[in-house]
Amino acid sequence: MNILRKYIALSLLFTGAALTLGSCSQDEPADSPFVDSSPVEIYDSEDYDGEYESTILVYAIASNNLFGNLAGRGGDKEEMVKAAQQMDLKKNNILVLQAAYELDPTDGKYDTQIPSVTLQKLVKKGEEYRWKEENYYPADIAPLDPSRIREVIDYVFSSYPADTQGMIFWSHSSGSEPYLTGRSAEVDNVPMQYSFGWDDFHKNEKYYKLNIDELSAAMPDHLLDFIWFDSCYMGNIESMYELRNKCDYYVGYATEVWSPGMPYHYVIPLIARSNPDLVGGAKEFFRYYNEEYNLRNATVAVVDMNRIESLADFCKEMYSGVETRPSTSGFILYTRNGDSLYDLGDYTKAMAAQKGYTLTREEWEDALSTCVLYKASTENDFNNRPINPENFSGISTHVYTPSDTSDREMYYKSYNWYQRVF
Repeated sequence: MNILRKYIALSLLFTGAALTLGSCSQDEPADSPFVDSSPVEIYDSEDYDGEYESTILVYAIASNNLFGNLAGRGGDKEEMVKAAQQMDLKKNNILVLQAAYELDPTDGKYDTQIPSVTLQKLVKKGEEYRWKEENYYPADIAPLDPSRIREVIDYVFSSYPADTQGMIFWSHSSGSEPYLTGRSAEVDNVPMQYSFGWDDFHKNEKYYKLNIDELSAAMPDHLLDFIWFDSCYMGNIESMYELRNKCDYYVGYATEVWSPGMPYHYVIPLIARSNPDLVGGAKEFFRYYNEEYNLRNATVAVVDMNRIESLADFCKEMYSGVETRPSTSGFILYTRNGDSLYDLGDYTKAMAAQKGYTLTREEWEDALSTCVLYKASTENDFNNRPINPENFSGISTHVYTPSDTSDREMYYKSYNWYQRVF
């Protein structure tokens, strides 16, 4: 851990929080009980006062149709247990903020959903693994409220400062465009997609979903080694750039991801270590979907956030002076609903063409390689549309239209990416 991050961790510990965030699915939720998270005795893995190698916080918003994929039989928490069997839990911490449904058994039918927001830590005694409840959070503050996000982050990384500190955001999501209801004046006919999280228990409240700029504001700068969005559409340049000061590396998917999400048992042992192998983890994610999972549709990219400005410089050069937006016909398309996200490379080449410049594939790949460490796509996307690997950038973008004066488009102009390149 560098000196700056040590200072941040100590500041969080002594000053407290400054303020008092899965995968998309077309499947039905699993019908299975939650893994037991009742309080347990101190486990062997907690009898340790040395330096931690890694602390991984999975921020899971699962109070939606994905809840069984998190904690049901065969779900992601069971995969994390499998991962832990390859790790030393004394030195490597796995914590899950579980904002999910529980099934109320009072009528004997388990058919009533009640909210459960707990912070759980994977611990070990002998050969037994259990989820130990560290904190319980009342449901009066939504888990997507920026104050709650900051509170959880402050607690975890001040309690378990480590050489590698990473967060995995687990839920539904749909990119960078805003969820406007509650964020500004009520706006009719604005699609309520393009935001992180989906909290059905707070569905009539402001933080049912969360805008990416608000997520960024809730997070300390330079605290994390990586952020991995295990959710749909978060491999977009706008979200990456908004979070560029929050982590060293960013992993996201340009398209949807099937409900199993990340194969945690393969990925976690590679990224929960003193020197995390994010590229290796992304390769395992891709291998799982391309070879092992029966629905072979997936995309993934690993981005070096310390070098993302070089890509921004290149895009700004290609976009400057272009007043008329190009047709998106033939672009790689990344969304199945209404509005569209497009491949950043396709868009940048078309913008350059508007200036009369032919941007070659080699030039674009050279510009992209400055910060994209790894990218991969299957032959088809979530809806079996073909993805040409020759054109695939690993990153998506929104196509900004200057003539569109809608509230949503005006909001897009507030993003750092727009301010930087247009």
